[in-house]
Amino acid sequence: MTDKPRVFIASTVFGDIARNPLLSTAVRNRIDKAWSDLRQVADVHVFNGRFPEASEIKKQVQDPRTLFVGCHLSHKIDVEWLAGSNVIAVCTATMGFDHVGQAPGLIITHTPGVLNLAVGDYTVALIETALRNTNVLHDRVWSGEWSKTAMPWDLDGDISRSLDGQVLGIVGLGEIGIELARRVQPWKVRILYYDIVRREDAEKQFKMEFCPDMKAVFKEADIVSLHIPLNKHTQGIIDKSLLAEMKDGSLLVNTARGGILNTADLIELLDSGAKKINFATDVYEAEPVHVDVLERFKQIKLKHPELRFVFMPHNASADGNTRGTMAKMLLEDLYWLITSKRLDDLKRCRIIAPQRKALFEDGKEKEYRISKYWQER
Repeated sequence: MTDKPRVFIASTVFGDIARNPLLSTAVRNRIDKAWSDLRQVADVHVFNGRFPEASEIKKQVQDPRTLFVGCHLSHKIDVEWLAGSNVIAVCTATMGFDHVGQAPGLIITHTPGVLNLAVGDYTVALIETALRNTNVLHDRVWSGEWSKTAMPWDLDGDISRSLDGQVLGIVGLGEIGIELARRVQPWKVRILYYDIVRREDAEKQFKMEFCPDMKAVFKEADIVSLHIPLNKHTQGIIDKSLLAEMKDGSLLVNTARGGILNTADLIELLDSGAKKINFATDVYEAEPVHVDVLERFKQIKLKHPELRFVFMPHNASADGNTRGTMAKMLLEDLYWLITSKRLDDLKRCRIIAPQRKALFEDGKEKEYRISKYWQER
């Protein structure tokens, strides 16, 4: 190959973010360097905007010249487009990668190890917001409802509960689950966790209790926080059978992926009054959340005003340096993939776990399209 390989990047945000004043100078400089490095080795085509239509993404992905793609969560890339394309790798500036089709031979990279701090913070914020009802109380003051006659101070007015003394259940003890456990240490919280792999080191460090059955977490915890990835095994896994185990007055928190929760089951339980579960979420099965879903929750709130709901717009990782670092990591992975010549060169790329195992442990690199790319360079 003599020409520079073509890269399609689905948004101007990966450059624009470096100009955001909330980023540190160090992160800004790293993004600029990553762009400079990439442009030296690639023919880079950036969509002129933030959110290309699906037809535009499909056209770019299926352009026979396109070998590498950069995207984020709002840029869904269908497996069928990739299967019939020449694309070697897709790099996404996200921890989850369920929006990228896993076509045969395609490498996917993501941005692990950087979101956990911001999302851990945000999860605690959602928990505290729901427990103390701060979003509703803020709205009352902001709208001018707070007055001596309409809302006088009283000893038992707007009573809520502190995090101290509660049982926290963490479902999925990956990077973010660990950060949540670390952040609640100052509170006198009993921590239960479920994961497909037991983490005895973390149990000792954070005084956690392992539950081999996910149902036990839902049954015993006052707060259940979800931190599992979305894939074919976890789609809708949090369903009526688990939700029905939760205590009345408990809190369900989701900062993972909306698709792991069967929202229809939750709505049915809440609407019927069969369960009184408070709910704080940053993610939804469809994003933006459908108006009819919001309307159902509003109707439930009217029927059961004691319930507390906190709905946020998928914002948990939106710390300036975190998002900036995610952009830098995407650009670095594109550069490293493009300049690679052999398998060992890929070890620094943030390849998703199942593919990393296939490449470096199972020796299946010849099944990936990048092998042909190396041969032709």
